Parts: sequence; structure tokens; C-alpha cells
Amino acid sequence: MKVYKTAKLKILGNNVIKPTIDIYRQALSFVIDVCYQENSSWLILDGKKRNTFIENLIHATSDNPSPKYLEFDKKFYKMPCYLRRSIINKAIGIVNSYLSLYDRYIYKKTKALNEGKKFKNKPPKLSYDHEAFPVLYKDNM
Repeated sequence: MKVYKTAKLKILGNNVIKPTIDIYRQALSFVIDVCYQENSSWLILDGKKRNTFIENLIHATSDNPSPKYLEFDKKFYKMPCYLRRSIINKAIGIVNSYLSLYDRYIYKKTKALNEGKKFKNKPPKLSYDHEAFPVLYKDNM
């Protein structure tokens, strides 16, 4: 068994990277909203097909000149593909987690009400603000 160690280090000169982090988080909020609105379409897909589906919704290419959500490319002009794909993966995970928590909430609520018990739990909320941090590779920064 391999043992991995993660260290939390303070990045010196945080002011230099702060605009990048802010743009990353804004883009993540945008993609979370897209993933939530389109969840019935991508939930039936698996793996890389999910990412490709969401990317085709937000990013214009020569094969996909008019995506459904044109605002992404306008708002986040020339975003590197590795950051865009990282954002898509993170957003899919956040929305998928929210949907499974919501399904579990509905199941528990229905079960409690069928048994004649009171149900006081609040439903989960989809958060659009996350303290996410972009993955920055040495050669791509």
C-alpha cells in the first residue's frame, strides 16, 4: 500500500494569484448553475461523456460554433482548457452530490410521513459559492 502525504502550504505572494482564484470561482459558480439546469441530460451519461456534454454546452469551437450558454466564453474569455475542464469536473461533482443528498432527503421524508412520524429536517441547498482552488501546473502557469 502506498502512503501519500498532502501538505497545506501558504503560497507566498498570494496577491498575484488572487485574481486567478476569483475568476476560477466565478466560472465554477456559472458551471454549477449550468450543470443543475441540465442535470436530466448529463446524469444518464458516464465518465468523460459527462464532461464533454457540459463543455459543449458552454464552450464554442469550430465543431460547436454556437453553444447553448454563450455567456461562458464571453465572460471567461480565453480560459485555458485544463482550468475549464477542472471546473466542469468540480461542478459535476458538486451537483451530483447535491442531487443524491436531495434524493436521500425525499426518501427519508416520505418514509417518516408514511410511518406517521414528524419530519423536521430541512432540505439540502445547492451552494454556488465554494472555496475551490484551481490546479496550477508548473508549465502552464
